[in-house]
Amino acid sequence: MRIWITTSVLALVLSARAAPCELEFVLHVQPSQIDVSLRLPANATGATKLGMTTSWAGVGDLAAKQILVEGEGGTLELGEGPGRWLLRHTDTTRLHYRIPLKQLRPGESQEQVEMHRPQGAPDHFQVFGYGLFLLPEAEQDVPREVCLRWQLQEPLTAPLFNSFGRAKPGSTQQFRASANQLRHAVYAGGEGWRLREEHLPNGGLLQVAVRGSFPFASDRRFAQRAGQLVAEQQRFWHQPGDGKPSPQWLLVTPNFSPRGSYGGTLVNRSAVLHVTQDFALDSPSFVKLIAHESLHDWIPGRFGASNFGAKADVSGYWFSEGFTEFFTHRLLLASGVWSLETYANRLSDRLRHYEASKQKTLTAAAIAPIFHSELAASEQLYLRGEWLALRWEDALRQKPGAPSLAVLMRGLLLPVNHSEKTQPGERLLAALRPYLGDQADEEVRRVIGEGEVLKLEDIPGGPCLRLETVAEFPYTLGFDPGSFDSKKVSGVDLDGPAHAAGLREGVALVHWSFAHGDKQREVVLQVRGEDDKLSDVRYLPVSRKAVEAHVWRPRANAAKEPTCHRWRALL
Repeated sequence: MRIWITTSVLALVLSARAAPCELEFVLHVQPSQIDVSLRLPANATGATKLGMTTSWAGVGDLAAKQILVEGEGGTLELGEGPGRWLLRHTDTTRLHYRIPLKQLRPGESQEQVEMHRPQGAPDHFQVFGYGLFLLPEAEQDVPREVCLRWQLQEPLTAPLFNSFGRAKPGSTQQFRASANQLRHAVYAGGEGWRLREEHLPNGGLLQVAVRGSFPFASDRRFAQRAGQLVAEQQRFWHQPGDGKPSPQWLLVTPNFSPRGSYGGTLVNRSAVLHVTQDFALDSPSFVKLIAHESLHDWIPGRFGASNFGAKADVSGYWFSEGFTEFFTHRLLLASGVWSLETYANRLSDRLRHYEASKQKTLTAAAIAPIFHSELAASEQLYLRGEWLALRWEDALRQKPGAPSLAVLMRGLLLPVNHSEKTQPGERLLAALRPYLGDQADEEVRRVIGEGEVLKLEDIPGGPCLRLETVAEFPYTLGFDPGSFDSKKVSGVDLDGPAHAAGLREGVALVHWSFAHGDKQREVVLQVRGEDDKLSDVRYLPVSRKAVEAHVWRPRANAAKEPTCHRWRALL
């Protein structure tokens, strides 16, 4: 069965282009599906192995959602495993397949993991390359000449954009990219998106795409504020030989949770944010999320091998996520966006999470299979990575003649289009050995690999802060977080805030929104009782029992101390 494209159309496309394309896709986008035609050149060996990503970012059935329709000019056979095919051919061959798009209803609430599915609506579509492309399996990191021809079917209309730039319906984008880069990208379009450009001080360009309504004064003000945060990071990390920065995309997509958690995904030159409709410019989450995701352009991208793929080894996330957290927080402090008190409060919140976590003894191997499904487990690699950064920064400061951690890191930056194969964390460990011996290697092995718990005295806050013991009412969800996986409430604390608000054991969880660890943000649960009626349960996640807690506070006169000044400035 042929889907939509005729040989005459493809012939017209090819004849109009001067440069040859090694991979050519024609994408016919509709609100409910994307019909794809892939043209492959002749293969002298007589066979090409093709594959599609089976799972990515917690979505485990990507290949199952892809419908292969037919091939022309060769024989197509099922390959070894899901999402794999073997194409036997010696001449130019075309394959046609279909990508169904998850249909979004207006205002439909989505869990963060669902935001990574290919999805569409009458006024927009959004799909990551992992759920879009069927590609040759050989040499997936080798750049090829890629051509993408776009067709939009009404009611979808322009704009049309992706990690590789803007496009026009009926036009062809041509660029060089490897199979890994082509997958590790976002593709979007439709009049539901509003686009703006923000020119940055160093000549860079931030391209902002917003969909939905938010409490911004305007999209222009949002782009300016986001541009300020990105520009500060570029100022810190940009090297003289880097040249003009590549344009960066920032996509903001509503997840329609009333007051839910925020999330983000960084792919090739694009940060995609999934946020609630209260995402405001003065919100700490706004600053933190944009700063964290844009920083991924450097960490880990400029420090070693790009670990693309659906099943990346999460044991390396102590660097890619933990060090991103460390430098996100410290750069917000160094730039003046955060005060020392704000930084201390943020670090204290993270210490509370670590001390209270039941997952803090999990090994990296135990975290890997649940990284995308259990927030409390995945958070461990973020937390432990930041603690290691604090430890190594402190250890370097005490070594005469040693560089600061920030200076050492900037010295490890690789060229923009590097081909380094070593993992970023391994490069950092090698650079630390002349100053710290085997300390860093051993701590990665014990704290990350084996789940050794760090003591309070082993997590230095730096020369500007002091650690205090206080009595406070901690954050508590009030029931077992595993209820979100089973979608059935269990483990309700009879003395907790959830029970006081009316939550009962055994009711079905339909929708939920909350900010993990935020005592000021209301938990909103929609539940279905035994009478099959829906009801909402709302409460602040604060324990009724005071506990002893540890917090960091700014030292008296810290701002006047030279040691504190150098530390704040990351010198």
